[in-house]
Amino acid sequence: MRTTHRRYWVFFLLFLFSAIAYLDRVNMSVAGKPIAQEFALSPVALGYLFSSLLWAYVLMMLPGGRLIDSWGPHVVASVATAVWSTAQMATGIVSSFAAMLIVRLGLGVGEAPFAPISYSSVRLWSPYTERGTAIAAISCGSTLGLALGAPAVGWLIETLSWRWSFIITGAVGFVWIAAWAALISTPEKTGWLPPAERNHILAGRNAGITPPSHNSVGYLGLIRCPAMWGLFISQGCLVYTGYLYISWLPNYLQTARHLSILNSGI
Repeated sequence: MRTTHRRYWVFFLLFLFSAIAYLDRVNMSVAGKPIAQEFALSPVALGYLFSSLLWAYVLMMLPGGRLIDSWGPHVVASVATAVWSTAQMATGIVSSFAAMLIVRLGLGVGEAPFAPISYSSVRLWSPYTERGTAIAAISCGSTLGLALGAPAVGWLIETLSWRWSFIITGAVGFVWIAAWAALISTPEKTGWLPPAERNHILAGRNAGITPPSHNSVGYLGLIRCPAMWGLFISQGCLVYTGYLYISWLPNYLQTARHLSILNSGI
């Protein structure tokens, strides 16, 4: 029997989820110069603001994964997005460097489960044979969030102010939460999913996967694994390079090359 493809709406919402996460991350990069001017920040202090997101991100990723295992990705997605969107909006309201540093840490706490939410949701909602395509499509949201987010934030700053850019981009997350919470649970409990498609998802969920013959290796077991160290090192280099450009490049273009905020975003 031919099944429908309503599950693709879940992947589309996860695509938007990725785009919003990276839109919120790039906002500080584009707004760095006016923030530094208003609070009289040195480049070192500005570096703290750029990197504080990742301090909390790395510390909370493993606990975030534990919450996903306990509550399910559909629940943690709403909670995490509410936390980071609140922190994003608060960035536009605070009146001191210390307060801004705190809310930026809050952004990192909220965004920490971002990747595990996406992968766990794909695991729940797609047959085994569709997972590569689904993850690739969802991952496009992160690069689109940067590509469109940087000029959009630049336009908001030049049109309104840097404070309003954070408030508006943070509010976008709450719009996403309203749609996600209203529509998405698990395939077993989602009423708008036709029975034939639900059965197709559930039947294909574990196809081709051999359950491990051992218990969980735990965090120490992962640290002892040579393959994991290959991932640690390669991902570390990738993230360092990516965030060097994402965080400092707009500020460099504005201060050293004298581009406007909008043009630096573009």
